[in-house]
Amino acid sequence: MWVSAFATLTTITVSSCIGSGGSQKNGAKDSTEVSEFQFSSPDLAMYNLYGPVKRVITSTVYNEEDREGNGEVEKDTLLFSPEGFVLSYRFMDMSKAENAAFLSRNEMGQIISYNCEYQQALDHQLEYWTAVGSDSISYDEYGRMVMNDWSAWESAGLINYTYDAEGNMSGSKHHFYVAGSEFDESTTYTYDEQRDEKGNWLKRKVLMLSHESAEGEVDEDPNSLDTLRYVETRVIEYY
Repeated sequence: MWVSAFATLTTITVSSCIGSGGSQKNGAKDSTEVSEFQFSSPDLAMYNLYGPVKRVITSTVYNEEDREGNGEVEKDTLLFSPEGFVLSYRFMDMSKAENAAFLSRNEMGQIISYNCEYQQALDHQLEYWTAVGSDSISYDEYGRMVMNDWSAWESAGLINYTYDAEGNMSGSKHHFYVAGSEFDESTTYTYDEQRDEKGNWLKRKVLMLSHESAEGEVDEDPNSLDTLRYVETRVIEYY
């Protein structure tokens, strides 16, 4: 019930370029059509995904100048049920009731928190370095995640997300602590014009600037910023 109720409240208009080889006349580029999309569930809205998504495989290729390993590729898979529930969270299988119990939802069905203690992770035979911790999540009026106050094994942080007028995640600001060190990260996303038939992006460039201050001391020297550039591409499967 809450899935259909949520969908009626989360209509958002985005720009999408339909098809990679759409019709062209007189050498003109493919036109950009403005379509209305509805998030099918609170969990899909949380990840800013349109349509009945089944699986998202994201491949990340790092700039060889910023990270050792020419052409290094990392892959991440996000799964959803036919009803739109996320099935993979913190590297855990959320189709198992005992794992899903770590999540709390509000009356709209949105995930608002996650909490797993060390002993709980051991009792459930989970990898404690990924399972132990907490999330406290806030959303915008469209149901997209805009803030996560999180903790994990020997680390904690606060991350804020922003979106542009076309509905894309435009950037994030992340302040966190790991093993006594303090970090700030600022991330900017630049999107390829091409989207799939549902309006979801397929490729984006990422620029991350990070700053580390030992023991909470702030270093204002701009040369202390580390730069990481990479490209993300997605393959999205639907029900």
